Amino acid sequence: MTTAGYQEVEHTADWAIRVRAPGLSELFRQAALGMFALMGAEPADGSIKWRRVDLAADDLETLLVDWLQDLLFAQEMRNRMPDQIEIDVDGSARLRGRVRERPSGRPDKPIKAVTYHLMVIEQTDNGLETLVVFDV
Repeated sequence: MTTAGYQEVEHTADWAIRVRAPGLSELFRQAALGMFALMGAEPADGSIKWRRVDLAADDLETLLVDWLQDLLFAQEMRNRMPDQIEIDVDGSARLRGRVRERPSGRPDKPIKAVTYHLMVIEQTDNGLETLVVFDV
């Protein structure tokens, strides 16, 4: 079984992370953590609030993009970032759960959008793996 995590991957024009995890829920959680780490987003002082999340898509790759875009929207429009993620993602491309959000400081490197470029969620001998490319 693989250890869950993410690592930055060199990309010619944009930013990318390779994400690995033993299961879907952890893959999605690690992708979110990787995105915020890549941006250099740091929590700020202020109120902490739980927000429910319920997303569905036609496939897992679309669901992953929608999930990350949801978090990116919260950061850009409401200045909120997750500090705890409790989600369940199933094979029918449904994500349910909740995110504990806190105020976000201004990110060092803002991300414009999450892309579908090169994204395929693959089963490997060690678990699941995908590449997430961000438009900057």
